[in-house]
Amino acid sequence: GGYFLGKGTSHSNIGVFAQAWITGSNDWAAYINGPGLIMNGPWSASDAQLKTNIQNVQNASAILNLLNPVTYTFSATAQQKLNVSNQNQYGLIAQELETVLPELVRKTAVPKLIDPADTAISQINTLSALPEEIKVVNYTELIPILIAGFQEQNKRIQDLESLLTACCNANTIRSAEYENHTGAVAPVRLHTEDAPRLGQNIPNPFDVQTRIPVFLPVSVGKAEIIFYSNEGRVIQTMLLFDRGEFSVLADTVTLASGIYSYTLYVDGKPVETKRMVKN
Repeated sequence: GGYFLGKGTSHSNIGVFAQAWITGSNDWAAYINGPGLIMNGPWSASDAQLKTNIQNVQNASAILNLLNPVTYTFSATAQQKLNVSNQNQYGLIAQELETVLPELVRKTAVPKLIDPADTAISQINTLSALPEEIKVVNYTELIPILIAGFQEQNKRIQDLESLLTACCNANTIRSAEYENHTGAVAPVRLHTEDAPRLGQNIPNPFDVQTRIPVFLPVSVGKAEIIFYSNEGRVIQTMLLFDRGEFSVLADTVTLASGIYSYTLYVDGKPVETKRMVKN
């Protein structure tokens, strides 16, 4: 429909400059009805010289937990009148986002439209008419919140890994002191003689393989160990057929690094849970 070229030797070439004084929700420097293609860009003004009251984003993870990402398709009316895609979309509902981050939602009027087939304007705007006002979302402003949320989760994982490593190292030192008879008092978890027991995996943290001590009295029925991801998702279930003292060798060559847990179940009831860390 239009072709604009900014060309010169001043290195300040602008192909299109559109300006609007933003005084209300219906003020736009550009309103594009249909898909837009940008081959190089876009760029946003983010210079510190233009900003005041700069503060770090706080509680980003809590904010993100309140958002409700959805898939959807635009209505037939929107496809007809706004030239939007008929494919499956991913996004947020403006009315829902407004309850969490109202500054990222604006209400704007829908301008009268002209049909490419030169249909009378009055006919176009009455046929399957759009609402007079709609709500629009600023998705770009969500990016800093996503970054802050990732950083918060990453710090939490690092703190948990450090805590777990310190705990495991302390247990290793106590075990060594006990085995070497140094006189140190080793903590002992007391069990009924015939009670099922689940030991801490050795070594922990580990690289590929780790051994899990288990004790099952001959009187128990069904026994199994279920392995979980840090998010609580079941990774694998292992049925246990041995009785007495034995070990389970876990081969984790295809498992990503991270924190995991495993729980011993006897006759359908959880007995004990341990955590393990893969390097």
